[in-house]
Amino acid sequence: MKRWLPILMAVCAWAWIAEVDAADRGVRVQYRASEAANAPIAGEMQLYSRSYALVVGIDHYANGWPRLSNAVADARKVAGALEERGFDVTLKTNLDSNELGQAFEDFFIDHGADPDARLFVWYAGHGDTVNGEGYLIPADGVLAADRSNFLRKSVSLREFGRYVRLATSKHVYTVFDSCFAGTIFNVARSAPPPAITRVTSQPVRQFLSSGDAGQTVSDDGTFANLFVEALKGERRADLNADGYVTAEEMGSFLTASISNYTNNKQVPRFGKLQDPSYDKGDFVFLASLTTPLPVITGSVPRATDFSLGDIAGQAAEDKKRRAAWASALDRMTAGFNEVRGIDTDNIDVALKIAAWQRFLQAFGEDNPYTGEDNDMMNLARARLGALEKEKRQYEQQLASLASSSGGAISASGKACDVCPEMVLIPAGSFRMGDLDGSGKENEKPVRTVTIEAFALGKYEVTFDEYDAFVQATGHERPEDKGWGRGSRPVINVSWNDAQAYVKWLSSKTGLRFRLPSEAEWEYAARAGTTTRYSFGDDEGDLCDYANHADTSTDYDWRNKRCSDGVGKQTAPVGQYQANPFGLYDIHGNVYEWVEDCYQDSYSGAPSDGSARTGGSCTYRVLRGGSWSHDPGYLRSAFRNGLTPTHRYFNDGFRVAQDL
Repeated sequence: MKRWLPILMAVCAWAWIAEVDAADRGVRVQYRASEAANAPIAGEMQLYSRSYALVVGIDHYANGWPRLSNAVADARKVAGALEERGFDVTLKTNLDSNELGQAFEDFFIDHGADPDARLFVWYAGHGDTVNGEGYLIPADGVLAADRSNFLRKSVSLREFGRYVRLATSKHVYTVFDSCFAGTIFNVARSAPPPAITRVTSQPVRQFLSSGDAGQTVSDDGTFANLFVEALKGERRADLNADGYVTAEEMGSFLTASISNYTNNKQVPRFGKLQDPSYDKGDFVFLASLTTPLPVITGSVPRATDFSLGDIAGQAAEDKKRRAAWASALDRMTAGFNEVRGIDTDNIDVALKIAAWQRFLQAFGEDNPYTGEDNDMMNLARARLGALEKEKRQYEQQLASLASSSGGAISASGKACDVCPEMVLIPAGSFRMGDLDGSGKENEKPVRTVTIEAFALGKYEVTFDEYDAFVQATGHERPEDKGWGRGSRPVINVSWNDAQAYVKWLSSKTGLRFRLPSEAEWEYAARAGTTTRYSFGDDEGDLCDYANHADTSTDYDWRNKRCSDGVGKQTAPVGQYQANPFGLYDIHGNVYEWVEDCYQDSYSGAPSDGSARTGGSCTYRVLRGGSWSHDPGYLRSAFRNGLTPTHRYFNDGFRVAQDL
């Protein structure tokens, strides 16, 4: 049976936290005289000297295994949460059989050499159960019907049990977001969760699966989201209210939550390795909501690269407290100017609010400044108030947009059964064109463009949606190149064909559908970013976000840094990660027609977001690149022009809608 199987391995114990040294990521916890939650505190102990994590996500499968939607996204989410908790994280995506086994082995041998380190590994990808044995499936894995190659390429759970034994680190916690028989661990029964004691520090290898053998596990990210929320203290997983979340409590919490959400169709199981040398201790998380501040990575200063534990540890002397407060304030104000190329004035308001709240919480009324110096504390409160107001205004804008759409944007985002699903795009301004100097002359001059709110297709128009139009109107039916129709983006359509489609869609619904303007398209594609792509600048990440010419093709211009396994054809829409506005395939898959007439520069182009329809219209504009294009074509700023009658097997479109 084929199943999605993310795995999380962790060696990590947290409690009332005291960071020994930020560079070493050391952790101390309080322990009790007995396992009773109300037992007296007996002392403190240092559990870990350093923290390491290996995070693996695999979406891009071939050889009969379907592509996944959330494995890589969940891996990135978990990696971010781990960084917030002080782990040194290594993130790897779309590993083949050799790379996957080597990654596990290297991690446990290299980082597991320290008995006082904590280790954490997350695997997200396909898994399978054959004859009662669980297997992890790498990107080049084959189906179990090909028994010999299946066994050669897959990683069995028994082999995985060998990997975890390679580490001398005391605690290893493995969470399988999958359903299979517990072939390497005994399933635990519910019992009152014990408090933290000296026994907690003893060696252990613990496991948690998100489903039982024979059950289907969803690839919707729910299990991973719940785990991350519990990790951050946003969920009540501290069942005995002793200030800690142990692996046993985490298992009980997730079992109850997932069983409830799925009406017992998916029931997690948890336990310890079937080995008397590794079944004594327990993995521990800090239960308090006073977690370390969100970590924001990038070339700018790390605005929240400090924890409440750091501040508490530095607060013993007034001078240190002053220095910590001032340093934190500097990083808070400087580090939020720009993060990963994202304009944080529009994108990361909620994140900034959470950071400022925790900043204030770290000092509260016990801040080291008095008198006129307290103006600095007032500055922090004022900044938080302004951000909260900004957030309310943004939410009101979105609510107004949904209301003003007159029902056009329903809960499903669709105006009719065969209509494209739409996403609300809020109003704003952005810099359009070649922002990093790597583009062509036709992307210049760079200018500021203001966009009014509108709706845009969540996906490129599919064959299913376009075929409904063909059936209703008798319009010419486009060829699919033999790759299939259904949810694949429609191809072999001209600009004129796209115009006929939006005219029919408008008539059918009584709403105004159209092609987006070129400016609207780039604004939505960037989604607040200023980088080459909506996810950053690294072409090695393109296979997570875009179907394009990569190493699964033989094109001379292929991207040699990654492979999605799709080859020389389109992929069904929505198979890759979305951009920050929730739009899929905005890079690659098919070229997208937009409304504008093509000119060889932006000189004289409108700055109000409207389409450029004056002058020569011999050519119309296409954006986004396609499955057959090199990475340069997929840049947010890239543009090209073709005749409005041009039809080709990499040309398609997505629709816009006036509100």
